[in-house]
Amino acid sequence: MTLFLKSRFLSAVKSGKTQKVKDYLTEGADPNSTDGSGYTALMLAAAEGHMDIIEILFEHGVDVNQTAKIRGLHGSATEGYTPLMAACGDMAGHTAVIKRFLRAGAQVNALDSEGMGAMMCAVSFGHLEAVKILIKAGANVKLKYGSGKNIYTLIHVAKQDNYTEIVDHLIAAGAPEK
Repeated sequence: MTLFLKSRFLSAVKSGKTQKVKDYLTEGADPNSTDGSGYTALMLAAAEGHMDIIEILFEHGVDVNQTAKIRGLHGSATEGYTPLMAACGDMAGHTAVIKRFLRAGAQVNALDSEGMGAMMCAVSFGHLEAVKILIKAGANVKLKYGSGKNIYTLIHVAKQDNYTEIVDHLIAAGAPEK
């Protein structure tokens, strides 16, 4: 695959141009391609909630657990970021995408090299419905993030931003406060 085809393919994925994605895949674009920042095609589609493109990528053998090396929270390179994390974090919280990834075998408790997982992504960005889905799928609610004296539980993170409904769901699921 040429760099030009890869660039056009990933741009079409991110912008939701379904027919272009199909065309580029027919031309030989790799459904597991990554962009210059390390994000996979599936992550780009997930972050934008492009379900039609996600389905096309699955039809072409995309790996739902393909990890990426991206910039982490602290600016350092973070390895192990997954499409499920992309679907749960940032401005995403796309519940249909999360459910589809879980049906496809996404590892609900996968962690990146900083110890961040899909559940911590969903909690950090206040995505209540994503949290509910992940709990139902068996996500580890006892997850802690950080190191040394800076260890945070899911409940701590949810309380920081006044996500009281998330706190309630985490407590009901057995998450520790400390």
